[in-house]
Amino acid sequence: GSGPYKFVKWDRDDRVVLEGYKDYFAGEPKWRKVIVRAIPESSTRVGELLTGGVDIATDIPPNEWDRVNGEKNVSLVNG
Repeated sequence: GSGPYKFVKWDRDDRVVLEGYKDYFAGEPKWRKVIVRAIPESSTRVGELLTGGVDIATDIPPNEWDRVNGEKNVSLVNG
């Protein structure tokens, strides 16, 4: 690899699992494990975010912004 995480597993159309590389030259990474999930359905993505099933979600549709912003401990960031 070329970064602080190394490839562990890939499940097609579902997820990629990365594990922190403790001996990375710039120091140990912040997270021990990173899981990138493919969640194509926007309502499922929002539901996972609001229930704690995921820590970060992208492409939240505008019609869900008020719902997300109304939740405690959840922030919507536009960029």
